[in-house]
Amino acid sequence: MSRTVFNEKNTGHITKQYPMFLGDSLGLLDTVNIVNKEIEDLKEKQRSFRWYPTEINLSQDKQDMLTAPKEIVDLMNKTISWQHLTDSITGRSIGAMFLSHVTNPQAEVMISEWSNIEFVHGESYIHIVKQTNPDPDKAILDTYANLNILNRSQDLINTFNQLYNMSVDTPLEEKKRILAKVLSVVMTMECVSFMASFAVTFAIGKQGYFQGIVETVSGVARDELLHTRMSYALIKAMKEVDGWQYVFESVKADVQRMIVAIVNKELQWCEYLFSEGRGVLGLSESMLKDTVLFFANTVFTLLELDNPFKVVTENPCKFMEEYIDRSMMQFASQEIQHMSYRQGAVKDDVDEDVDLDFSF
Repeated sequence: MSRTVFNEKNTGHITKQYPMFLGDSLGLLDTVNIVNKEIEDLKEKQRSFRWYPTEINLSQDKQDMLTAPKEIVDLMNKTISWQHLTDSITGRSIGAMFLSHVTNPQAEVMISEWSNIEFVHGESYIHIVKQTNPDPDKAILDTYANLNILNRSQDLINTFNQLYNMSVDTPLEEKKRILAKVLSVVMTMECVSFMASFAVTFAIGKQGYFQGIVETVSGVARDELLHTRMSYALIKAMKEVDGWQYVFESVKADVQRMIVAIVNKELQWCEYLFSEGRGVLGLSESMLKDTVLFFANTVFTLLELDNPFKVVTENPCKFMEEYIDRSMMQFASQEIQHMSYRQGAVKDDVDEDVDLDFSF
């Protein structure tokens, strides 16, 4: 079915129904008939967070690159390299690939805000590279050449490529399955991969190094927590309002495999980070692995999947609380508590000692 940038026959303003994706092409941008208040609120929350990387002074960080212990510098550079690569992907993917399929006005604007801030994140990391690295060109070449960094992001690349290469002639049900899988993977990357990566940055900051980078990444972390909520809000609306529950059920096994693969790659990355003499006081390989599993448990819970890993219900990296907006953590906590209650209304199979609160 062909799409149009303006559909004069759209009747959402009359029916009060605007499916999140793959409905009728949109006509007028409609903020009169808000059919999903949560998505509207998330858009406003993101808009209120607007910030720019050039506002943060990185002069001391440039000195730290030259004088901090080599293992700390190496750890920071590899962490920034991966964050730079992944936000390069999400910046060009979230808007370009989702917006062409969006058929809900609130989702359209929310995703636009989400896409815009991902570009800010990408610019933040290249700004860090330019301002703090003695040879920025070499830093870029090193990122391209590091197979561990590329491998860590390969699942996100492959999943977005499915959406990127989806043709107009792709059957509707296959389009729905692809979108369901992409959103599930995006949510996992935002909630698990990024948060685990931020733990490393904040552990370095806790030791007094790279305070400008840490301040920058604190802003990114606040946004990524919001993006976790955004992706889940879209999934929830697609399931509960648009009738896509059967779609998510049909791809459940695929999503399960994909998320397990992502978590396993994160655990492998932890081992790589702490190899070759790299390390930082206050953070061990086992702590970082448990942080991965803590955030992974959140995703398995919200997506109603089986968690085959050790269930970690408390983040071992409590120092992250100093660098992440607590209100955002509480914001996410409420949704997970709601989810546990909603599941409990159907069946009570959650062990009493499993805490689903998304907090530190």
